[in-house]
Amino acid sequence: MSSQEQKKQDAIIGKIVREIRNSAIIKQGYSSRDVLASVKHINAMAQDMKGTKRADYIKGSVEELNREFRSNLGTWNFIITVENLKIQPQSFKIGHIKFFKFSSHKRKEMKTQLWRLLKDNPHYNTKWKKNYVKEHEKRILLPIEEKTCAMIQVTGRLDKAQLEAYDKVETAIAVLKLYKSPLYDRQRQYFHITGKVVPNVIRTTLRNTTDGENINPTMEWVGARTPFELTNQKIQSMKKAGFPKIHKMLKKKKHDELESGIINTIRLFGAACDIIVTKSSTRTPIGLGFPSDKSSMPKTSFEAISLNDRLVSLFVALESLLIFDEKEPLSNNIAERAAFLLADNYWDRAKIKKFMKDMYTLRSAHVHHGKSNLDHKTLQRFSNYVQSVILTLIIRKDRLKLRTENHLKNWFERKKLT
Repeated sequence: MSSQEQKKQDAIIGKIVREIRNSAIIKQGYSSRDVLASVKHINAMAQDMKGTKRADYIKGSVEELNREFRSNLGTWNFIITVENLKIQPQSFKIGHIKFFKFSSHKRKEMKTQLWRLLKDNPHYNTKWKKNYVKEHEKRILLPIEEKTCAMIQVTGRLDKAQLEAYDKVETAIAVLKLYKSPLYDRQRQYFHITGKVVPNVIRTTLRNTTDGENINPTMEWVGARTPFELTNQKIQSMKKAGFPKIHKMLKKKKHDELESGIINTIRLFGAACDIIVTKSSTRTPIGLGFPSDKSSMPKTSFEAISLNDRLVSLFVALESLLIFDEKEPLSNNIAERAAFLLADNYWDRAKIKKFMKDMYTLRSAHVHHGKSNLDHKTLQRFSNYVQSVILTLIIRKDRLKLRTENHLKNWFERKKLT
């Protein structure tokens, strides 16, 4: 194709793109790049066609593209299943997210909704419609009945709206993890959007020596064990510890700089909670040379794993909230600022600062040298401190009139001098 023809083609493509994006609703959901890619594909498909055939093909394809774009734009309700989470109240809201149990009543309601959508469609007979509704109920609705779900409404293009829905649900789940207790790890209460947490399964590993003298298979429980239960009692304790402020914050359309930082830190803390630190294994030895206990009863043990990974993740959460310049001395400033938030007298602050610096030393030993003597009890104490730092800042933010990172930085500087 000559350069003159190429310019002509580009002009036609540009004109089509502008015509499609003249619609305000399409312009809101699709960028010029999105539309351009689709129009170029149509043009390429028509490359070998001639005259009116080519013009008719492009016209029909563009009209179809317009319909497709419009059908993907709207206000969407998303219902997303959450693994290993149970709620005691009928429903519970965090920001714009509503958590609820997908009941049989909800299943029937959605089945009826589908039937209303299909019943007047002239292109299908009644038998096909009934079979479709029945199959939809069996494959889509019944598998999630009695499961905890998160519901949210998002406006925009379907694929982008879905990603936004997942993102907002993840933030709401991270808020619940912010109020976790020490039992969280002990009871394996890991929960997330279905597919992002390993379900409770038995993993079998066959083990034997090469000479065939010893056989020692293992059967280990892996994944989430005890569901995290959001009870009315738990909700009351959350309300006393700043939850209404988080709920109000998440409902806002726009956040100030510090609010955005707090929300990001909550998500990082939630991600740190997702690092499993214990596993329960069941083993029945068979053969020679194994433990002297001949009992046939399975043995259960708890092994600490990934402690250092969680330590690093928790420090990332702290850094995102308490560090304002990458050139700052991290260890001292994190320790000192955490102490200012968590204690009101010199002696308590000194103890907290020392502990935080010791933890940073353990973190550095792991990151730089792959060595660390971290134990579960110490990590739990550190996790509790990080949890308290976030919640304390949420509770005090409005009273101290903190809106930006600079406001918070200046508040810490004043604390040093008083």
